[in-house]
Amino acid sequence: RNRASQFAKVEERLVKYILLRREKFVRDKLGLSWIILQEKALEFAKKELGDDAQSFSASPGWCLNVLRRNSLTGVNLHGEGMEMDNVAASSAMDAFRSDLGKVMEQRNIPLERVFNADQTGLFHQKLPNRI
Repeated sequence: RNRASQFAKVEERLVKYILLRREKFVRDKLGLSWIILQEKALEFAKKELGDDAQSFSASPGWCLNVLRRNSLTGVNLHGEGMEMDNVAASSAMDAFRSDLGKVMEQRNIPLERVFNADQTGLFHQKLPNRI
């Protein structure tokens, strides 16, 4: 049973925002979290409802229902490593290799002291990869 939302305009703007974030995520890597969704919903409520926004709380349950009503559950927010075309990847790697070589020369770092640290970053307060 699907009930119409009491705050349909807020819901509509939030869904548009989520879809826009999903499109832009490939380029800017700015993900979403529940807190961001709730803050955006409150922001949209203030704009759409004016003084009536006091009755709107953007609870986690409301956000979850919005996602379910609009078939947005399980939205994957993280892309794959192959998002860059070969030409752009090649030029980026050439620039990185050149910069790395300069730094190694300036600081007198031998090649044996350079290690691959791919995917070894710290993920403290990492954004979720699915909502």
